[in-house]
Amino acid sequence: MLATGLHSAQLEGILNVANGTPDDYLSGDDYKRRLTARETLAGTVTGLMDGSRVDVLAYPVVRRIAPAIPGNQIGSNAGLSAQTGFPAINIPAGATASGFPVGVELLGRQFAEPKLIAVAYAFEKATRHRIAPNVVPFVEPDTISSPAGDVTFEVTATGGKSIPPSDVGFGATARFKFRNASRELDYNVMLAPTLLDQVGGAYLHRRTNRPNGGVIAILEKRPTASIRGVVTLSEQEADDLKAGKLYLAVVSRKTPRLSARGDLIYA
Repeated sequence: MLATGLHSAQLEGILNVANGTPDDYLSGDDYKRRLTARETLAGTVTGLMDGSRVDVLAYPVVRRIAPAIPGNQIGSNAGLSAQTGFPAINIPAGATASGFPVGVELLGRQFAEPKLIAVAYAFEKATRHRIAPNVVPFVEPDTISSPAGDVTFEVTATGGKSIPPSDVGFGATARFKFRNASRELDYNVMLAPTLLDQVGGAYLHRRTNRPNGGVIAILEKRPTASIRGVVTLSEQEADDLKAGKLYLAVVSRKTPRLSARGDLIYA
């Protein structure tokens, strides 16, 4: 996963920790102790549910509203499923006073997926808590004026910058416009229509100390001749853009390790 670079840049730290785990960890005593603890916890939870004659446990997924993208979520109550191995499902449970949606997690016994799906479906139909979000339509970059401070630049992605070096057989040209005030990055990635069957997706990456850095934005997983859109960068990502640490990768459908790449040069 780290070698392809097709992971969220926000997960770089935890993936590095996981990548540093010894190869023989699964045969070690620490892992065996953790398995034993999980079995003990699972037995305790099952016993409590049996004693209370309940099919499902319900609890808030988190006790804080979700942060704005690309912020990190702090805290979670959803660890019981991971620590017991029991199935769980998240469903809409209403909204805060300001209208921000919140969710609840339902946990069932081992192999209780059918029961969970039935309860979740009934709850969803009975409450109708989910409200479709208001989607602001995208405005073509060419139709927008360029206030002072906005920067427009071109990017050419070629196989010559692929990691590992290889002629992937396709390339891309792209036009970006960065709006300093809002940190919005407009993009238009152009691919040759005759080569679309070779392309597996277009991504915006942050460079790290390994050949392929993590993804900060998925531009398109199903490529078309012209991939248009807008992504709002965090303050750190905007700084990385200005420092020349971001690059465009158009990935080969054959293997994500091959891509046509082009650096975003902010000037």
